[in-house]
Amino acid sequence: MEVIKKSNKHEVRVEAIEYGGRRAIDVRVWVWAKEKEDYIPTRRGVTVQPDQVDSLISGLIEAKEDL
Repeated sequence: MEVIKKSNKHEVRVEAIEYGGRRAIDVRVWVWAKEKEDYIPTRRGVTVQPDQVDSLISGLIEAKEDL
């Protein structure tokens, strides 16, 4: 799992998951839940199937080059 800190209360997690018997990559914003004293996932994110990962990476690289 890769964790990208956005602030002291928000982070983006990139991790391999299994959902409904299928493997995927989940890229999701997690927020600090004070009442649980832990991070919890939000609805803000995307789940990518294994055959879509290369396209996502290419798109991210292209967007970075455009900056």
